Amino acid sequence: MNAINKVLILILILTLTFMALYIYYGGLHNIEFTTLRVGGETMVYEELHGEYIMAGQVTDRIYQQLVENEQIKPSKKVGVYYGDPQRVSRHNHLRFEGGCLLDHVDSIQLVALQQKYKVKALPKCSYLTAEFPLKGFISNLVGIIKIYPHLEDYLDEKGIRTFQPITHIYDTENNKIIYRLQLPE
Repeated sequence: MNAINKVLILILILTLTFMALYIYYGGLHNIEFTTLRVGGETMVYEELHGEYIMAGQVTDRIYQQLVENEQIKPSKKVGVYYGDPQRVSRHNHLRFEGGCLLDHVDSIQLVALQQKYKVKALPKCSYLTAEFPLKGFISNLVGIIKIYPHLEDYLDEKGIRTFQPITHIYDTENNKIIYRLQLPE
């Protein structure tokens, strides 16, 4: 077998592997948007400026702190992204909040958490939402590649102009990522 055949076989194997991974992590998932009135979840978070790639580290850190220090095991991690990386300088001007959503928190726990962490309720309002399968870190990348172009097309088609943040909710219990864009009232 000559070198050219080996290179072609390697390219074929890499292409098939990439395609299999893309399909497994949701690449063929159909994107559908729905408008829902949701929100009000309690979010424990950190606010940061800079590259969005840091969001995963922040959500993991908050999750670990809640599990180890507060004996609270959140079922959902969350990122709220306030700037479009295509339009805003990435270094210091992108702003995001990363953390966890709490399923059940009573008023005593809430007061205790507020003394150690930033805590807020996500706005309860109308959101444009879409779901994507969550099968691992690569699902997040494939989801962003799939969701955002469809989102831009949908907003253009409906004539919706909004500069609201987009929220990614990583629901590990139900193996899905929920994308929510707050709609203008």
